[in-house]
Amino acid sequence: MIYKVEVDLQDVLSELKKHQINTQDKPRTFVFVPAADPDEACVVAIEKICNRVLAERDSPKIRSLLKEIKPKIRIIKLRKISPHV
Repeated sequence: MIYKVEVDLQDVLSELKKHQINTQDKPRTFVFVPAADPDEACVVAIEKICNRVLAERDSPKIRSLLKEIKPKIRIIKLRKISPHV
């Protein structure tokens, strides 16, 4: 199943900007993820955002930052997208 996940990054934007990370520059973003259930969709969405940050700047300092801010990333809305037949 595919899920559309709305993610709130408001609490972490200042930290990302402080480290010159610009891929996530809006307080809210949408992520489409394949998952078996809603819980998995939330985990996969947060991992996908972290991977986008690492694709821009991958260093031990950024990895440490992500571990610190990951609990502050919030899921606002989750919607199941039905497959097209």
